Amino acid sequence: KEIQPVYSTSSYTVKTILKRDDRRVIGRYNPFEAFNLKGKLLPIKTMTMSFTFTDGEENSYNTGTTKDSYTRTWPDILIGMSRFEKLFGKSWMSDTQLDLKYNKKTTTVAGVSYGDSVLFGGDYKLKVIKKYDLFFSADITTNKEYDTEQNILKLEGQITNWAIQMATNVKQWRFSLRYDNTQNWTKNSKGKLATQVFSNAVNGQATADLLFPTGIKLPLVGSIPLKNRLLFESNVFYNTQSSAVDVEAANYQNFGFKLSADYEISKNFRFALGTNFSRYLFTYVSEQNYTNIELTSKLTIQF
Repeated sequence: KEIQPVYSTSSYTVKTILKRDDRRVIGRYNPFEAFNLKGKLLPIKTMTMSFTFTDGEENSYNTGTTKDSYTRTWPDILIGMSRFEKLFGKSWMSDTQLDLKYNKKTTTVAGVSYGDSVLFGGDYKLKVIKKYDLFFSADITTNKEYDTEQNILKLEGQITNWAIQMATNVKQWRFSLRYDNTQNWTKNSKGKLATQVFSNAVNGQATADLLFPTGIKLPLVGSIPLKNRLLFESNVFYNTQSSAVDVEAANYQNFGFKLSADYEISKNFRFALGTNFSRYLFTYVSEQNYTNIELTSKLTIQF
């Protein structure tokens, strides 16, 4: 446990904040480790379960106003299983891993409000024909907040995320393609939509770690080794966002690319160069359309 006092003073405000955070891993278990499971039942033997307890407290005093808030995450459960290729009996599938997670977080402001959020989700990854890496993930978070003074529901909402990604290696290069989908909404105390955002994102990436080892021969000094390492990364993206609540600002398309190269000649000499191009097109207010262009460079010399 740790207490961190923070004092901020001005001619108008005196604020004191005391914080405490405590995070403990209750245990990690393998309930079927002692069983002699083989063949298609082998994935059950690999099951692991992890439990974590998190507790936090914040007490603040701000110009005559006292605020006491408490947060707790429990239960916080993570269940993992691997070797699913044995369960399905598929030879083209390998390196499988399934993770399921569940947690509940509560936040209490003494005499003011109470809120809770519950998350449930998981992800599954595998390798197809030992060449292509596939990844799937999905989770749902529901949240509610209550006014404890008036005993009413202030707001409720839900966030749904799911994604799929495929990647492969070609010699020193790695290529990946990812799709993300997010749906987010909240309702106020009257049951009307306060926020609503649907977003889609497609991102293609190519990275490389290239080495060109060589050296320079100098008279009397001898050979000076050079690392000649190039780290290259490129991204091409296309995002869309829509909303029936914030119509002007939250309905748009965004696309562009990012490039970066980090060239390490030796451990004492490095040069980095990058560029970023992004274009925003708003669906209903075309006057807000804009283009963002960035160029960056960095030279590092160490002695």
